[in-house]
Amino acid sequence: IEILNRRNTITHEQYLAGLRFSADFYAAGLQPVRASQYERLGHTREYLSEKRMDAQNKIYKAQVALGGIGSKHERIVYQIMGEGKNLSEIGNQRTNRKRFIEGLKILSVHYGYAV
Repeated sequence: IEILNRRNTITHEQYLAGLRFSADFYAAGLQPVRASQYERLGHTREYLSEKRMDAQNKIYKAQVALGGIGSKHERIVYQIMGEGKNLSEIGNQRTNRKRFIEGLKILSVHYGYAV
């Protein structure tokens, strides 16, 4: 996403939407997180549960906006912005690049960055 942004292949709104999806993905606990890091910040388990559930709901709503779980746009955005994969790891770069950019466009509207 950084390269696409630097080359002006995506809009600033699409870039922000991708970053937001990634942040929600991380907050949802879909990537490994050590609880002790949060406990040092003074957060309780209840706080973590509430925040995590909220982030999981945000991810689910974003997945629905992208066409539903398993749809072509959802899969590519999930793999790149969630799992941290790059286009070369996923398969057909040209097709997936196009789908990824389309997915970011959908997310930019979903998150209210664009109309």
